[in-house]
Amino acid sequence: DRVLLAARRGHTAADSRRAVELLQQAGIAVGIQLMPGLPKETHRSFIAGIRRTIALAPALVRLYPAIVLRDTGLDAEWQAGRYRPLSLNQAVAKTARAKELLAAAGIRVIRMGLQPSAELEAEIVAGPYHPAFGECVQSRLWFKRIRRRLAGLAEGEHLTIRISGRDRSAIVGRHRTTLRRLAALGYAGRYTLQEDRRAVRGSVEYVVSQSPPPPAA
Repeated sequence: DRVLLAARRGHTAADSRRAVELLQQAGIAVGIQLMPGLPKETHRSFIAGIRRTIALAPALVRLYPAIVLRDTGLDAEWQAGRYRPLSLNQAVAKTARAKELLAAAGIRVIRMGLQPSAELEAEIVAGPYHPAFGECVQSRLWFKRIRRRLAGLAEGEHLTIRISGRDRSAIVGRHRTTLRRLAALGYAGRYTLQEDRRAVRGSVEYVVSQSPPPPAA
């Protein structure tokens, strides 16, 4: 309620829950839109909101980190120093965590980040906007998955990661961020990415061996 009041939404959290329940009772599929980074939000309150969303069992969720648009109330709060938007890294991390929790509960996340357009970009003055925000989140999730598997390798073992070719850009990351982060953790040379263009997007297969596989012919 503190976040809703600060954002001047004009309703309470209980109002939102009741609205969802009434729509569901009427047989209407409900989607819930969440905005990480609203005024007065903390990491704890954000995760509490995700857990309450899961309890409502919506048909789908959209995750749109808050950005500051020109000549809005939030713009005035930002210019006065009373509001600090999330950084891009913070927004990606929060959205990735939310996506993990929602996916584990079987709830579809159908969009992460605002649909890019020239008109929108002309009005943004601050906040974690990126035209490929959803891919940034997917890259972070891939990094976490691969890091966990690499952390489980024994001395001398090598990990082959077989992926769909359509996932390569998300796995490698923006400006090869994922590969650089794994190298910084000491995992350079301990894994090989192999593309399988027949593989379903989002699928992955891990193969552990005692030495790197030979290069493809």
